[in-house]
Amino acid sequence: MKMPGTSVMLVSLVGLLLIVAVLPFVILAWITPLAPTILPVERARHARFPHGVIRYEEAGQGERALVFLHGFNGQLGAWSDTWARLDHCGRRVRLDLPGYGESVWDTPSFTLPEQAERVVAFLDSLGLRQVTLIGTSMGGSLAAWIAADYPERGERLALLAPSGYTGALRYPGLFGLLLRPGPLNTAATYIARTRVYTRLFPASKALQALTVTSSYGPAWVEARGRIRAPTLITWSVGDDGVSYTTARQVQQAIRGSQLIWLDRATGHLIPQERPELVAELSCLLAEGVSPATVAERMSPGILHEGEGAADSGTRATPTP
Repeated sequence: MKMPGTSVMLVSLVGLLLIVAVLPFVILAWITPLAPTILPVERARHARFPHGVIRYEEAGQGERALVFLHGFNGQLGAWSDTWARLDHCGRRVRLDLPGYGESVWDTPSFTLPEQAERVVAFLDSLGLRQVTLIGTSMGGSLAAWIAADYPERGERLALLAPSGYTGALRYPGLFGLLLRPGPLNTAATYIARTRVYTRLFPASKALQALTVTSSYGPAWVEARGRIRAPTLITWSVGDDGVSYTTARQVQQAIRGSQLIWLDRATGHLIPQERPELVAELSCLLAEGVSPATVAERMSPGILHEGEGAADSGTRATPTP
């Protein structure tokens, strides 16, 4: 004889198991940034590769070029205000990194070494051998990685508040915990790579965030130590995305690099907040001016030396 309530209990158990199975997917999608609206670019082009497509814009002439690399969840439009000020600065290229904007890539991983290889392949497609890399946030970390692994390609570097130290990322709550190496990061990455997750939440940038931050920490620290390209580092003491307290560590790891500070009025998004400054330093680097000289020639009153020393002058800090 069938016991009363057995069917109800089975249905409840199945429902509970489904909730337990689905809940991690929902939570991950809920706490992860979504892809922003893709900004149209009038002169955009598309370079095709065996595993994907890269959207980019190119202007100017020359064998060498300025190459602009955006930050996490960004796109080439992040440089628009800077780009509009570069008419007399030679050849220049900005792109949607693979996995962002209109650049689609069919491999489920976006670590810094993988992205570096893709960017170098992209440069090859344009016939560019030596370039000046201008990177902001994640793009700064990527620029540094390219210079470390492909030293013949990065002629000069401008790193605008590069991320790379996991502990320096100021992502709040559970999402911040997921970005740190450990069981939570491993489990979240596994979920983000499943076909179920990508089909249910196509706009989620969980996979990009989780895999790129797996390159942060010791691996990125080691890569920085191999950089020999002249490097200019710019950071704001008002940075609310990546702690400025790591700036000295980045500078000390890159031989001969120059560190210049922006005052507290500037946050983490330097290209959007200070496009005139980014355009000025980019054009100087394009002319072959050394990072040390760039720091000396920047507009007075913009740059400041020292941690939090917003009124201490306009000098840059060289690496010993």
